[in-house]
Amino acid sequence: MNMIRKKPTIRMNLIFFFTALILSALFMFLGISIQVTEDTVLENSTQYTRQLVTQVSSDIDNYINYMENISTMLATNVDIREYLSSSTLDKYREQELYNRILFQFDNILNMRNDIYNLAIYGENDKYVLNRGNDIINPYVDVKNMEWYAKAVEGNGKRILSSSHVQNLIYDDYKWVVTLSKAIRE
Repeated sequence: MNMIRKKPTIRMNLIFFFTALILSALFMFLGISIQVTEDTVLENSTQYTRQLVTQVSSDIDNYINYMENISTMLATNVDIREYLSSSTLDKYREQELYNRILFQFDNILNMRNDIYNLAIYGENDKYVLNRGNDIINPYVDVKNMEWYAKAVEGNGKRILSSSHVQNLIYDDYKWVVTLSKAIRE
């Protein structure tokens, strides 16, 4: 049995070459499409990430500025200054100031549910804390706490701590970021 090999016809050659040409063009188009898609996705992801970082940074700056405004409002409050600075207040006046400060703290805490603690603490160990129900942890020395010491050193500048466990309040240990400021006369 002799198999005679037929010579390819022009028609078969054309079909073969057109198929090869179409497949080559298809694979080249596929490669270019994948590259363009990859570049576009990477560029869009980079741009989106930049926008996200910018937005988060702006939100954090706005939040810190808002907290700074609250701390400035409290630091310039006449009742707070009188309460912390005067050691000769009669009990009635001291209680009146304490209640007015608590009222202001309560308003702020009701307005902002993201604020966990509001406190003023004087060098004379007078303090007002949150809504007046919390007590200072007896196992801590407030004046040696980093946020307090840095606020005193900062002499009225805003001091922002990194996140830490706040152990100021007895039996209540939450992760917080502390914004503190010394109140100077």
